[in-house]
Amino acid sequence: MDCITFIKDIDDYLDGRMEDEELNDFLNHLETCKSCAEELEINFIVREGVRILDRKNVSYDLSSAFGKNLRENSDHIRFRKIYMRLAYCMTSIAFWALLASVFVYFREMSF
Repeated sequence: MDCITFIKDIDDYLDGRMEDEELNDFLNHLETCKSCAEELEINFIVREGVRILDRKNVSYDLSSAFGKNLRENSDHIRFRKIYMRLAYCMTSIAFWALLASVFVYFREMSF
């Protein structure tokens, strides 16, 4: 992902409208580009700040909220990758079990 695409995708990220693959690319770019990371943090802080303006007597640490948001999205991607690997392994095991069953069945039929 390049910086222009990253900037265009900030609203989708903040609104939670990204697919897993797109979110993964977005977060990978974020780790390598300091200027995009700063741009995302500014957008997050402005958006969250406006959202909580109407609340009275609210003490809110927007920088911590930004970090929490990034961790949650990174965890989502990491768990999604683990889930996909697990699903692949289970599918492979099921395939090989079925193949072995067919082999045993035809072997028994030949006797």
